[in-house]
Amino acid sequence: MKKATLVLMVIVVVLSGALLAGRSYAIDLAIRPVKVFLDAASGTDKLFLQNTGREAFDLQIRIYAWSQDAAGKDVYKDTTELVVFPKIFKVAGQEERMVRIGTKQKPGQVERCYRIYLEEIPLASRKAEQGPSVRMLTRVGIPVFLAPAKTAGQGKIEALRLDKGRLTVDLKNEGTAHWPISNILVSGNAGSPGGKGFTREISGWYLLSGATRVYTVDIPSDACVSLKSIAVEVRSETYSLKGGLDVDKAMCAP
Repeated sequence: MKKATLVLMVIVVVLSGALLAGRSYAIDLAIRPVKVFLDAASGTDKLFLQNTGREAFDLQIRIYAWSQDAAGKDVYKDTTELVVFPKIFKVAGQEERMVRIGTKQKPGQVERCYRIYLEEIPLASRKAEQGPSVRMLTRVGIPVFLAPAKTAGQGKIEALRLDKGRLTVDLKNEGTAHWPISNILVSGNAGSPGGKGFTREISGWYLLSGATRVYTVDIPSDACVSLKSIAVEVRSETYSLKGGLDVDKAMCAP
């Protein structure tokens, strides 16, 4: 699997002084890979962090177990199942640091998911900077996946509904590993040559094993009443799913 590099400037903004100033500060941080995969053969991996700027900065790492609730919302809890070293360190200008990530957990029936957060620690020396300024503190999460004993199944479009002009798409991950949804493309096909079509793209997110998430799209009434059908395509990094439904004008009535 190709390991990409993520270049980050700002994740969390912390204000220092008035916003009327023309000065702002942020670290230059490149990270690779952007996802970490662990398995039974190798319970460890490495994360490389490079300071592409000239100014040194301090980082700390926080570790969380990652799950999703009944609505597909992310839930994070502190965990000791992952071992990360070092957890607090300095990165000098133009320096690259390596972080080791490992676990003693054995692969189970479903994938175990975690997120590690890299957080910039403000340097005390910067408090002495004169004049109003904006200090940009970086905080970024990297997903860590412990592969299941056996990868099986995949996601599915569980239901499509159109009611009062609102399209609802229910997605469920029936696989043993996460489903990396890239986007969902909704296309409304006009019932006549003069009818008005409709297209909308929704950004996706990870859907973890066993989780369900509902996506909604509001279709303008003038477009909805002229539609004959709606097609839905769920695109992911590994596969795509297609579904659709016929449209009746009664489905568009408020």
